[in-house]
Amino acid sequence: HPLIFYLGHTATFFVNKLVLAGIIPQRIDPKMESTFAVGVDEMSWDDLDTTHYDWPTVEAVHVYRDTIRNMVDQLITDLPLTLPITWGSPWWTILMG
Repeated sequence: HPLIFYLGHTATFFVNKLVLAGIIPQRIDPKMESTFAVGVDEMSWDDLDTTHYDWPTVEAVHVYRDTIRNMVDQLITDLPLTLPITWGSPWWTILMG
C-alpha cells in the first residue's frame, strides 16, 4: 500500500468504530473513510486495487486526522465514564483506538 494509506487508516478506524457503536451519528468524510478502511491485514479478499483509488494529498489527510483527533478529544472530555468499561460502553471504542 502507498504510505498515505497508513497515515489515514488510524483516524478512519476511530470513525468507523464510533459510527458502529452509535457514538457519532454519521461519518466525518465518507470518501476518506472508504479509502482508508480496508487493507491492513493483507487478506486476499481485501487486496487494494490501486486503479480504484484517488489518493488524497498528505495535507488533506493531515486536515482529516486533525478533525478526527479533535472529535475524539471532545468525546473523551464529554462521554460519561462508568466503570468497569465493558463491550457495551462507549469507552470500549475509545480504548480500542
